[in-house]
Amino acid sequence: MKDKKELIERMSLSDGFHLKILIQGVCVFMKRGPIIGLFLLILFVSSAVYAQGLQAPICAKCHAQEQGVIRGFLDNISLRSNTIMINLLKDKVVVYFDDSTKYKYVKSLEDIANYKGKGFQINFVQRGDKKYAKEIIRFDILKRIKPEDRLTREDVKKLLGRKDVKLVDVRPPKIYKQAHIPGAVPVPAVAFDKFKKNLPEDKNQTIVLYGVGGCLSPTVAMNAMAEGYRNVKVYTGGFPDWLKTEIAYTTVDFVKKNAGKPHVVIVDLRDPSQASAGHIPGAVSIPKEKLSGAKKMFPEKKSAPIVFFGPGAEEAARTVKSWGYRKVFVAPFTLEQYQKAGGKVVSGALAEKIVYVPKKIPGTIDVKEFERIIKERPADTVLVDVRNPDETEEGKIEGARNIPLSVLEDLAEDIPKDKRVVLFCNTGVRAEMAYRMLKKKGYNAYYFNGLISFKDGKPVFEEQ
Repeated sequence: MKDKKELIERMSLSDGFHLKILIQGVCVFMKRGPIIGLFLLILFVSSAVYAQGLQAPICAKCHAQEQGVIRGFLDNISLRSNTIMINLLKDKVVVYFDDSTKYKYVKSLEDIANYKGKGFQINFVQRGDKKYAKEIIRFDILKRIKPEDRLTREDVKKLLGRKDVKLVDVRPPKIYKQAHIPGAVPVPAVAFDKFKKNLPEDKNQTIVLYGVGGCLSPTVAMNAMAEGYRNVKVYTGGFPDWLKTEIAYTTVDFVKKNAGKPHVVIVDLRDPSQASAGHIPGAVSIPKEKLSGAKKMFPEKKSAPIVFFGPGAEEAARTVKSWGYRKVFVAPFTLEQYQKAGGKVVSGALAEKIVYVPKKIPGTIDVKEFERIIKERPADTVLVDVRNPDETEEGKIEGARNIPLSVLEDLAEDIPKDKRVVLFCNTGVRAEMAYRMLKKKGYNAYYFNGLISFKDGKPVFEEQ
């Protein structure tokens, strides 16, 4: 080995885990001496014998936790660093893979990215602090649902409002409260026994289940059929598919919790004189007849949650939806119903300007802060670029250390623990994986969750 740069390049470009493991052992051998290095290498390799299993709580409904098995939902995958991140709902875990990793119910490793938010199982081995995938399996429980019981968005639209059909949302309660398909009742998969009282008494009535287009709704379908329901359908696209073209309803609980907060836009469509007598805190006044001319008032960020309150809310929501906003919700309740449920009401003139500030994701820093760090280079902060060495040829950020994600855990001890560590890549995907790796090791880590490109060698930053 000539130096660490050569080590990084060899480990990043290696096709197999065995070479990476060997290089790590040699690195330890060189740095700490032959006796300690050999001992740690033996310990590292032997640790593959035991691998504690992990799974999301919902998976426990059907599966016992097993050694060497991870079950959860696909958060993201990086083919550049050969890493996949699984969401366990309460935490996320990063697993490495290579060309020897097998896969099931996907066309290729590249195809996995098409199933974000869907259920996956990873059979893995543990080596040191790192998990290596032997097999990546997409849950394909939908195959247990008959083709005639699988519904499309258009099918569901035709069934809305029918008294002989019960629409059921199987997502977690918190997500249901934010927004759901109009008329749906919650029966979360993770707490089916507690919420099954929301299912109809008549076991012959049609039930339409939806989740996020993954394994949740088929799982609840199996549970409902076990309870004796004979006409169970599944909306296979789920809520993400619904939001592509349709509006959703929110709840009193969600509005109560977010009233007056800048990360949710609440628009009061009533006449200003009526609204000033009593309105939801933080609501912005845009009378419904003036909405069509108020397009420039709305946030640039198309993912901003926007709630419409008052007469004409559905029509207003559809108008704003046509402008490209993805999270447009209707408040299907009156001010009296809101107050009765414990919602605070204020009087006086309403705001006439929308001020939207995105809710910060834990561990992230925004463009403004990232640019400040690059410009000022504070002594208490370390910048780490987790892209591969060949990617840095496109451009570099001055002062940043390049430690590819694939070897970050191996070389983490070279990063000072007494400083703030700010991680970045080109999309934020690998940066978040790196953040989670270092947080588990006790680092004061953060990551830039934005896009980085280079023009004439200089970085250009963009919020996601």
